[in-house]
Amino acid sequence: PRSDPAEAEQRAQQLRQRLSARKLEVARLVAQGLSNRAVANQLGIRVRTVESHLEAIYGELGISSRSALTRVIIEAGLLDCC
Repeated sequence: PRSDPAEAEQRAQQLRQRLSARKLEVARLVAQGLSNRAVANQLGIRVRTVESHLEAIYGELGISSRSALTRVIIEAGLLDCC
């Protein structure tokens, strides 16, 4: 079930406050199913930089997996495809 728009917007604002624009960009691409290499290629950064961003994102959000990150992004209404 989808959350209501006001709740999703509140979650999106919280993510924008907690994550830098670049980390949020990485998170959204990962949530779309891209591999670390594909994210790196799309953003013009190194794979290790993507990995570092993910480690920081996981720590800042208190999560430990790509699937958990995807859920956070979806619940915040930040996944373009859903």
